Amino acid sequence: MSQSHHSYLFSAKDSRLIDEQTIESFGISGFTLMEAAATGASYHIISNHAAGTKVLAVCGKGNNGGDALAVSRLLAEEGFRVDIFFPLGSEKLSPDASKNLDLIHVLTKNGTPGTLGMLEDFPKLDSYDIIIDGIFGTGLERDIEGDVSGIIDEVNRAENATVYAMDLPSGLNADTGRVMGTAVKADVTFMFGTRKTGAYFGDSFDYCGERVLCKLPFPAYLMNQEKPVQLLSPGLKADFVSDTHHKKASHKYENGNVYVVGGSPGLTGAVIMAAKAAWSTGCGSVTVFTPEELLPAYDSHFVEIMRKRVKSDGNGVLDSFAANSIIKEIEKRPGVVVIGPGLGQSLGSAQLVRELLSKLTGVVVLDADGFTALRDEATMKAINPELRLIITPHPGEQKTVFGSAPASPAEARIMFEKLPCRKNSVGLFKGLPSQVISTEKTHVTAYDTRIFSRTGYGDVLAGLIAGRCSKAASLESVGAEWLHKQVCEAMIYSYKRVKHHPQPSPGVLL
Repeated sequence: MSQSHHSYLFSAKDSRLIDEQTIESFGISGFTLMEAAATGASYHIISNHAAGTKVLAVCGKGNNGGDALAVSRLLAEEGFRVDIFFPLGSEKLSPDASKNLDLIHVLTKNGTPGTLGMLEDFPKLDSYDIIIDGIFGTGLERDIEGDVSGIIDEVNRAENATVYAMDLPSGLNADTGRVMGTAVKADVTFMFGTRKTGAYFGDSFDYCGERVLCKLPFPAYLMNQEKPVQLLSPGLKADFVSDTHHKKASHKYENGNVYVVGGSPGLTGAVIMAAKAAWSTGCGSVTVFTPEELLPAYDSHFVEIMRKRVKSDGNGVLDSFAANSIIKEIEKRPGVVVIGPGLGQSLGSAQLVRELLSKLTGVVVLDADGFTALRDEATMKAINPELRLIITPHPGEQKTVFGSAPASPAEARIMFEKLPCRKNSVGLFKGLPSQVISTEKTHVTAYDTRIFSRTGYGDVLAGLIAGRCSKAASLESVGAEWLHKQVCEAMIYSYKRVKHHPQPSPGVLL
């Protein structure tokens, strides 16, 4: 599967730099870029609305306003009825915005198939079918206040109009997705040339609506990045390595083995879901390590999944006494180990996690209570640096271990870099959006991950990832890139299943 720089995410600074370099060193003028952006946006609008549709364009003074002016001109030429309003006045526009305003004056003098009108006052919005938001773009640096804030509030109350944002909804931070005082709630956001990071983080899922990339003639060499941040979605498949590590099996124990370490009184459901999810991937075997006290709970749910009795603290909680027997069992038939679902947060279970992480080799998926054991710095430092570790924390667990949930790919990478085994590992930072991070790249979910915010989905995802990874020909030789692929594809599979087969239970994934 291949993916180009068109799926990369860019900061506001990098987006502006690419724009400037395309103009100054590559030789394409800013006005030409603006025309290309407007052509892409207007084509989308024309494809979804009929001639005669009434449009209000709200234009700022910068190039974002210039984009809106260019779109207005192109729509009028196709028979749309367009009114233009400048909430900050029409004086001292950017050079390219000013040039577009001049072209509009030429058209109003000579006539168009539609109409172009300039408004002195902000109108009532109930008569408009389309509102074009071109007030502020990626350069906004402070919260919106005063009259413009009130205008944005009016736009957000216009229930009958389709709102199109130019490059980014006005008021949304281009890097963090944070609302800066107030922000336009767009139905469609046209991103020009680059996908802005802020359109996928923070509050963006409530403000951007459908995100459409309008490609500009930026040369690829200006858009290439080291350790790129890329989108992950069913429609934008990731730039993955081939499946050279998958093996051809002739026996069930050669088709991948998964081991689940977890469960405690009242929390056996997490283990059941993780184990069944792993089994659903077609791996050869799944084994659950369980103390005697919890065996009846598993016997009532498992047929094909094996149970291995290990020592507990006497109350049904796994602790460090179980470590040696777990490691010896895994050494007999190496496989992927899932540590954490329903494990509990006792001192003994945390000690068990530390021992396993220090002694295991191969691939470990560290989930839930297994991950929160890393809040103890001694446990973090004890991790075998050669371990292939996949961490899968949700925002609450991220805060427990790292002090906060990452608000950007840069913050997530700083957290990931704290792993002693990071060179062969992967971090799945769940949230809105979710991020998959390895040493060389980051993928960010383009879809709304809130559909997974139910108890049990995390356990299922951990099992799916483990089942996929277990089929590697050698768990000692796979690298971070291959593991990264397995995590991303498990997430895509999960999203498709939940989206197309919505049910109130995580069992829909199995």
